[in-house]
Amino acid sequence: MRRLISGLLVVLFGISTVIAVERLQADQCVIAAGEVVTGNVFVLCRDLVVEGQVNGNLFGIAYTSQIRGQVDKNVYLAGGKLEVDGRVGSDLHFGGIVLEVQPNAHIEGDLFFATLSTTQRATLPSGLIGIGYQLVIPAGSEIGQGVEFWGSTLQIDGRIVGNVDVSVGDSQAEDVASQLETLLIPLQFNLELINPGLILSENAEIDGGLIYRSQSPGRIDGQVSGELTYIAITSDPTLIELVEEDDPLSAFQIYLDQVIREVTTLGLLGLIGLLLVPQQIQRLIRTLRYQPLASLGVGVPTFILSFPVWVIVFFLSLLLILILSVLRLDGVIIASGMILGLVNIGGTSLFYFVAIFISRMIVAIALGRTIVRWFTLGTSARSWFVSLVVGAAIFGVLVSLPVIGWVFNALALFLGVGAIISVIQLELLRFREQSTSNLSPRTYYAAELPPSLPPPPALSQQPRAPGMDNLPDGFNFDFWRDNDPRS
Repeated sequence: MRRLISGLLVVLFGISTVIAVERLQADQCVIAAGEVVTGNVFVLCRDLVVEGQVNGNLFGIAYTSQIRGQVDKNVYLAGGKLEVDGRVGSDLHFGGIVLEVQPNAHIEGDLFFATLSTTQRATLPSGLIGIGYQLVIPAGSEIGQGVEFWGSTLQIDGRIVGNVDVSVGDSQAEDVASQLETLLIPLQFNLELINPGLILSENAEIDGGLIYRSQSPGRIDGQVSGELTYIAITSDPTLIELVEEDDPLSAFQIYLDQVIREVTTLGLLGLIGLLLVPQQIQRLIRTLRYQPLASLGVGVPTFILSFPVWVIVFFLSLLLILILSVLRLDGVIIASGMILGLVNIGGTSLFYFVAIFISRMIVAIALGRTIVRWFTLGTSARSWFVSLVVGAAIFGVLVSLPVIGWVFNALALFLGVGAIISVIQLELLRFREQSTSNLSPRTYYAAELPPSLPPPPALSQQPRAPGMDNLPDGFNFDFWRDNDPRS
């Protein structure tokens, strides 16, 4: 599977040190028959048709792509559908929904793919490595150096010269293909999906060995010359299944293991938080205790909207890289890709770590704090650690319950996320107000006059006629005017 992982990295991220020199960007991109493009080609199109010749590599994204001509080197494409009916001088990499390699296609290198459905009808002298829902190798096709595939369905009617190493789905699953086909109707790809499992028809020939992993045995009617190995994938029974089978001892053991895992995880995170950032933890808990409904109102939409937000951010980052490529800013592409990759992966990981672990830890401490305060009014550091132990134990018992445990888990997640977001918003608001106040001009009042100046003499309460002649004795108007800080 090591080759599978390295191949998929190339499919998904287009790892290459070659820079495209010819760029095609339009609704319809066509390299006509008889046309020769010298060098590498980068495309960003809705429909791509290659009927001529590319003397280099082909990179890009297109909703539909057709290679009927010739690409002398590698192909790196992503999109909806790719149909290959021509010649590829080296490896073919594709990530998308549908990949169809027609009988007349000639691919001299390996075939790497990450698709929903791949159909390989040609004679492939090298190997095939991919991931997806299904891989179909019809009769008349041949693969020269083996197959590595991870997905749900593998159907072989042709010949495999090398070894086959695959992981497939459960052949006893029903109606999976029809449900997926319903979801794909808007794409109009005329795609026929097969139910999960391994299928070797009577015409299938595997000259090497076959290793396949699945939850149930596949249908093996063809010929396997080498060793046939089936590795059963089993899953432990759930707590509900054991209860239904009247096995209370095993059910209680599974429940106890879940409780111990939850208590251990929450306890360690809470201990680290109380030792390193006790004031921040206490502030979050106070927010949660005094504003539970507000925290819940903030947490629910924040967590739900996080999924589409991260998807949008990912595609915007991809669009930015494509724009930089079109603008021929080659020196910025690598740096931008690394920065955006770190931001996307790091930001997503940090958010969901906080949402799934830190938020529940905060709720557990808040729960324990409430219970501890019923018995004592102490506010020492020891009482906070006691609250952590009590809260983690009660929380672990609740979230591990069958059927209803997920309700407590979801509620704690939403409350914790809401409290964290509320505190962050308050800190940002205070920072903004503080910055605004520092930028405003200083206004001096009478009480803020420099202490070196004597206080002005008090005027008599008796009404005086207007004019300068009625000022008290010793009043020096020029002294106050020259030393007034407001002037």
